[in-house]
Amino acid sequence: MLCMCVRGNAMTQETYGVSDKVARVGTRGVRGNVAARANRSVPKKSFLPGCRSSPRLTGCMRSRKARHRKKGILQMAKKTYNEKLHSSGDLPKIEDLSGKPEAVRRLGGAAMLIAAPLQYNEIMAKIPVGRVSTSDRLRAHLASGAGADVTCPLTAGIFINICAHASEERPDGKIPWWRTLRAQGELNEKYPGGLDAQKLLLELEGHSVIQKGKRSFVAEYERCLADLD
Repeated sequence: MLCMCVRGNAMTQETYGVSDKVARVGTRGVRGNVAARANRSVPKKSFLPGCRSSPRLTGCMRSRKARHRKKGILQMAKKTYNEKLHSSGDLPKIEDLSGKPEAVRRLGGAAMLIAAPLQYNEIMAKIPVGRVSTSDRLRAHLASGAGADVTCPLTAGIFINICAHASEERPDGKIPWWRTLRAQGELNEKYPGGLDAQKLLLELEGHSVIQKGKRSFVAEYERCLADLD
C-alpha cells in the first residue's frame, strides 16, 4: 500500500510537470509521516515484564501499588495506646545539652531527663479525689528523682496524653487522668472526649472551671495541688 501511494504521487507530479527536486521532497514527506505514525503505534517499553499496556496505564498501576504498599506499612506500624504506654525503648535516659546553650537557657538546665511513659502513668494514678496536678509539676518531680535539671517538655505532653487514652482503652486498671492539668491549671483538649469530658469529671469532684477566651482553667487550682512525694 505504501509503494502504491508513493508511485501514485510520483506519477501525478510527472503529469503536471513538477520538478524532480520537489518530487523527492514530497516523497520524503510521505515516508516521514508514515514513519512517525509507525513510531506512535509501537508501545514504549513497559516497567512490568510481559506487560503490553500503555505507559500511562503502567504509571497508574505503579502509583496504585505504591499507595497500597504505603497503606500496609502504616497499618502495620499503628499501635494501640497501651502498646505505646509499654514501649519505653531505652527510656528513661538523661541527655546532656551543654553543647546547646540556647536550649539550656530556655529549659533551665543542661541535664535533661526523657522519662518513660509508665513513669507518668504511675504518678497520675496516685492523684487522689479532690486534688489535681499539672504537667510541669510532674516534670519537676521526675527530674528531681532522676538527678536531672529538667524533664523534656515535648515528650512529657505526648506521654501524658498516651496515659489518658490508654486508660480509656483498657477495661480495667484505669487512672484518673483528668486530674492532671496543663501548666497554670489549663484543661487539656487532647484528652479523651476533649475539654467537655475533662470539665465534667472535674466539676463532679468539686472543682470550678472558668473560661478565658477559648481556653479553660481550673479556678484556684493552686489550693488543690496534690503532694507527689
